[in-house]
Amino acid sequence: MGYKLLIIDDETPVREAVVDIMELVEIEVLEASNGVEGIHLYKLYKEEIGAVLLDMKMPLMNGID
Repeated sequence: MGYKLLIIDDETPVREAVVDIMELVEIEVLEASNGVEGIHLYKLYKEEIGAVLLDMKMPLMNGID
């Protein structure tokens, strides 16, 4: 089983770039546009997520939260 990457970033172009790069090496990416969505996805897929890439400064909830 390959692990998934969870990216949490409020900037769509950043998320799209990460997805494009990860597709080149066949890594599946889960995308969230804010911390609330990111936590929800993490709870759903925590057994499958191998790494989380997140923006430290976002509206609603920052990376530290």
